[in-house]
Amino acid sequence: MHNSIKQNGWWLSKLEGEDLNGLLDIAKELGVPVGGRKKGQLIEILKPQDSESANKKSLSKRFGFSAFPYHCDTAHWATPIRYIVLGCINPGSCGRKTFLIDWQKIEFELREINLLRNAVFLIKNGRNSFYSTILDQNEKFFRFDPGCMSPVDNEASNTLNLIEDKISEVEPIEISWKKGSVLVIDNWRMLHGRGCVSVMSENLITRELHRVLVA
Repeated sequence: MHNSIKQNGWWLSKLEGEDLNGLLDIAKELGVPVGGRKKGQLIEILKPQDSESANKKSLSKRFGFSAFPYHCDTAHWATPIRYIVLGCINPGSCGRKTFLIDWQKIEFELREINLLRNAVFLIKNGRNSFYSTILDQNEKFFRFDPGCMSPVDNEASNTLNLIEDKISEVEPIEISWKKGSVLVIDNWRMLHGRGCVSVMSENLITRELHRVLVA
């Protein structure tokens, strides 16, 4: 697992059992599991939601059952979490895939790297909102989430367009979920997105992933 994550930025495997108890064990091998929401639950349940019922700060609120744009998790934190551990309880029948892009393999020119380091965005997190750039000054992580980041000027708007253009040129890694699948993502390195629904049916909402965030 560790070698695959270091080399590729992600790792895909399969666990036995209905409840995927092994997710926490995997998370503890990587670091310290942390709760991503106010209730502080270490294992979070992710299900498709329509815009009306979704949390107002979530991507589901903006995109509903549509595809999710590429992003990193907890971009609204001062330091985004390092790893995401995802386990599939039920893939549903909607054919919704997860897509990964390694930002380190995107061909940015030097002037573009400077934009990533210097263009300023408002990171919206209620009373804890702050200003930041996309690329950490030490290039440790790539902060990117259109759901919580707003450009403060034309330079930042151009940087946002630049990233979207670059992403459109990259062939993503496709993850097709099966029951028991476990995916570990290096959240500092990989951007991930959710595909659109290929089959709209009542089984759409039966898709269920479990997530553990690792600091």
